[in-house]
Amino acid sequence: MVNPLKNIFEQIEEGRERIRKRYKAKKIILYFQAFTNTYTSKKNLESIYFPLVNIPNAPIISIATRPDCIDKDVMDIFHYLKKRKELWVELGIETMKDITLKRLNRRHSSYDSLKAMNALKRAHVKIVAHIILGLPNETVEDMIYTINTIKDYIWGIKFHHLYVLKGTILEKMYKKGMLNLYITPQRYIEDLALLISYLKKGIVIHRLAGYEKFNLIAPEWTRNSRGIKDLLVSYMDKNDIFQGQKEVAWKGKQ
Repeated sequence: MVNPLKNIFEQIEEGRERIRKRYKAKKIILYFQAFTNTYTSKKNLESIYFPLVNIPNAPIISIATRPDCIDKDVMDIFHYLKKRKELWVELGIETMKDITLKRLNRRHSSYDSLKAMNALKRAHVKIVAHIILGLPNETVEDMIYTINTIKDYIWGIKFHHLYVLKGTILEKMYKKGMLNLYITPQRYIEDLALLISYLKKGIVIHRLAGYEKFNLIAPEWTRNSRGIKDLLVSYMDKNDIFQGQKEVAWKGKQ
């Protein structure tokens, strides 16, 4: 990790040097990942993002945010950036089931997600959706509904499994037996493979599972979730499952 106390340009150069040494990379992505990176005034956003267009050998800017934190001011900034670099916007959609969003106190709706995706798609901005599998009371059919609702808008997707951290409301729910977690990676892989089969063939999968080492309560395999890829490929090969397999014109009701 780079030092967050340094200014943004020092962080970028520190990260660039670390990546160059480790991967021998000549170009980097300017990635604003944690938290909500559009949640401030337009003036502040301009001061942060506009200078980035002059950074050499950094052809892509990736900005993560919430669906309800993209308004006209934010879109104006995205338009400016897109004219000068490739722009990805990562949206914390999580699910398109409003009952689940309310249960989780996410404070945004499926309408907010659709509104944001429509605005970004019209602007030809690449959308990377974040989706959580195994949310409280959600069925596999609910997760398929989410995939089928967003797949015509998105360019990429990041899958996460629900995991529980210490000191959270989810920990209390877990201890009361209110959560149906993917205790083993095998069950997660089965659901994940099914969802991938509903994705359009051209959608880029950026992440297959969540990853956490510290303050983890469950499931334990979250500490080593980076091994999911090999297990998933093996399962999909064995069962003749592939991305786009179930891509059809789909109409669903929430």
